Amino acid sequence: MYLDLERFLHIYARHVTETHVGGQFAVKTVFQYKYDDIIRIIQAVIESEATAIQEHLAAGSGKNFLRMGKRSIYYEGHYYRVEIESDGRLLTFHPYNNNDERDADDAAA
Repeated sequence: MYLDLERFLHIYARHVTETHVGGQFAVKTVFQYKYDDIIRIIQAVIESEATAIQEHLAAGSGKNFLRMGKRSIYYEGHYYRVEIESDGRLLTFHPYNNNDERDADDAAA
């Protein structure tokens, strides 16, 4: 599994309060962490599901590994949406602000 610069910048710009310029990101979930902490939390959440991720990617289905909504990853009191492309690139990673938002993500899928 890997995180490239383009995806990190996407995650950081859309989900860190300091980078929200204007009103376009008003409804986005936000990390309550600083830069170094975001890298640490991404690593910890991914490691908490490492076996499931590795099994999914090894199966070679060509489908993304996805945990969202009620299937999101629970780690240290927060739920995280995680999507990893079939080649192992982290595509999506963000916390849910609350359970309503998490449950609504199931309905949107």
